[in-house]
Amino acid sequence: MQNEEATFDDIKAQADLVKARFAEILDTPELQLAENAEVLQSVTSVQADVVRAGLEAQERAARLIEYPIDRDMTPCEVSMILYEDPSRGDEIMRNNPFDGTQYPAGYVIRFLDL
Repeated sequence: MQNEEATFDDIKAQADLVKARFAEILDTPELQLAENAEVLQSVTSVQADVVRAGLEAQERAARLIEYPIDRDMTPCEVSMILYEDPSRGDEIMRNNPFDGTQYPAGYVIRFLDL
């Protein structure tokens, strides 16, 4: 995918499609024949390159969120500051578990935003 705006999920979906297609190709009986050993090796090598490129693209699409809390805040308040969307509070809490109902001042929120 050439689009720099592609999301992690978009890239993962495309990579999964490509992996599935490679699995189909590798399962063809013709590739199991001895005279096609070089072809099988080439397909396997290309498959590894494609998988590696997909993982690298997913890494680039993910964004590290790091936000130091300057006062006691609920996950919804943090979500509102980071995304202008309080509904993502559950996601923030899942990625940064803590005891209590508020993050204490001085706590640093860290997670990959996919």
